[in-house]
Amino acid sequence: MVDVRGLVGESFKGWSLAKELGRGADGIVYLAQKEDEDRAVKLFFPESLKKNGLEEQLERIELQLSLAGKKHHPNLVEVFDGGFCSDTGTIYLFMEFVPGSTLEVLLGKLPQASVAPLIAQLADAACFLESQGLVHRDIKPANIIVNDDFTSLCLLDLGIVYESVATEGDDNRLSGGEFVASLRYSPPEFVWRQEASSDNSAWRAITFYQIGATIYEMLEGRCIFDGYDKPRACLYDSVRWRTPCFTSTSTEDWIVHLAQSCLVKDWRERVSLIDWSSFSGPSEAADFSQIRRSIRLRQIHADEKKVLEKEMNPIDPGITLRKAIWEIQGRVFMEVRRFLIAEQIFPRFSGNHKSISEVEYLLQYVFEADESLNFKGILEFNVLLSLPDASQQSLEVSISALVNGESIFKGLWLEIFSVEKVFERCKLALYTVADKIVPVA
Repeated sequence: MVDVRGLVGESFKGWSLAKELGRGADGIVYLAQKEDEDRAVKLFFPESLKKNGLEEQLERIELQLSLAGKKHHPNLVEVFDGGFCSDTGTIYLFMEFVPGSTLEVLLGKLPQASVAPLIAQLADAACFLESQGLVHRDIKPANIIVNDDFTSLCLLDLGIVYESVATEGDDNRLSGGEFVASLRYSPPEFVWRQEASSDNSAWRAITFYQIGATIYEMLEGRCIFDGYDKPRACLYDSVRWRTPCFTSTSTEDWIVHLAQSCLVKDWRERVSLIDWSSFSGPSEAADFSQIRRSIRLRQIHADEKKVLEKEMNPIDPGITLRKAIWEIQGRVFMEVRRFLIAEQIFPRFSGNHKSISEVEYLLQYVFEADESLNFKGILEFNVLLSLPDASQQSLEVSISALVNGESIFKGLWLEIFSVEKVFERCKLALYTVADKIVPVA
């Protein structure tokens, strides 16, 4: 059995392996070239075949090849050929080569105008798979390629695609007998295999959740459950109990509402709130059904919040909470002070921090006017740290700046209980303020 790593420049089944495109837990993908044609070929790691079993892996390949020769969907990677290669002793799969960047790499860089069309394309590809009796089971940003002008995407990696129609001898579990997908992007019923059903809507609910987790990252520009995922046991708890919080203010309301509905913990509630048409955009006019779904979503979120409070044992809003905020504000104050002393673009300053209430602290920095640095007025920089909701275990960070009493900057964010996160917010705000003050030559 040949180790499939480091084969760039080698030949495989008449194709030249030009470069490595990526690698995952079970294999490596190369750009394969022949004359003027490009394809992607996945070669499976020997250890993966030992772990999963050669027969099982071949069954997965055959399931992917069942799509070959059928009507191709433009937003789904096309599969051409695959099987066992006796020369190398490994399994291979030839696929369409899709140029572009993974959505994972593009998080935080997507134009707002591109989000809705890309969501519709992703859902359409997943819906197409369902029409073929298949479910992807591993939809996530790393498995999605977006083209360079952000107008089109392609859903990749059909490695754990599964038949959504029950077959003889199948135990009909939602997970297909074992959890093989990505924990961060999968719903509770899939991770814990708690539901047994031959109802196709149960599989659809898993797909909706994974699309919702992907939408979350498209909107927020960061991983879902970021800050609540270490150690790994915390990520399991977050998947099971925590409702993701949306902070983006530049997104259309219907997209946020769609993602929130996708991420509902109870799969039956999930499929009652949305269907495939929900991903195409908002309805032209509100109807009773939409109003009912909106009300029901708020009720579900209220219930999930109560469960979170019970199961996750959040920070006590008493002594423990006051101590946590007190420690963070003190450390942030000193970090900002050290930064300002070391950073030569800011003038001399004085600083103080004080308690506004048991759960509110104000950090203040006042800068002298300095003609040599083009700071022509007195700058007042304020950071207010407060706790808006104990159950969310997050800090509200409000930053404002005034020059000679006139406001030049305001910002409001929700952050986890982290000195580093709050300090980074303060540092970025200070640079932004300095950029506004110092004139362009």
